[in-house]
Formats: sequence, C-alpha cells, structure tokens
Amino acid sequence: MATSRTRDGGLRAAIAAVGSVSELARRLDLSQPTVSAWRRVPSHRIVQVEAVTGVSRLILRPDLYDFEASGRAGEEHGAELPDNVSNFELTGDRSAAK
Repeated sequence: MATSRTRDGGLRAAIAAVGSVSELARRLDLSQPTVSAWRRVPSHRIVQVEAVTGVSRLILRPDLYDFEASGRAGEEHGAELPDNVSNFELTGDRSAAK
C-alpha cells in the first residue's frame, strides 16, 4: 500500500539517473534532507532537475506537462529515459523492467 511518503515515478527516475538522493541534492545545491522530503519534483525545480539529470520534464511531472498527448513517455518529443533508468524505476512495475 502506498503511503504519503511514496515518491512518484518522475522523482524516482531523476534519483536513478544520478545514482542517489544525495547526488541529486548535491547537483541542485540543496541539502539532502530537503530532497529526501520531496514526494515529487516541485514545480519550481523541474527545469533545474531536468538539466542536471537528463530526465525530461514530461517524465518528471506529467501532471503539469501533457504526457499522454506527447506519446508514451513523451518519445515523440525527445523525452526518453536516460540509459541508466529503467521503466521499473519510473513506474515501480516489475513487468515494465527492461
């Protein structure tokens, strides 16, 4: 069962792309506890997180960007997962793993 502390797929993808919460925080010049407290990427940090991780804003916050209209994972608009991020890390669904 999901809890209020569960990270969404976009944040999981960003963390996976850089290797850890600590590394994401370092690249954003934020404290590790600040990033650890996120359930999803804050709207005012999307562009910065996209720049330091290579994870598209379509993946980071599909609720703010038209994920569905852009095609699966936004591929039609160049929104691909970085090579080191699997669909499992994005969705949490083991059947989606590469």
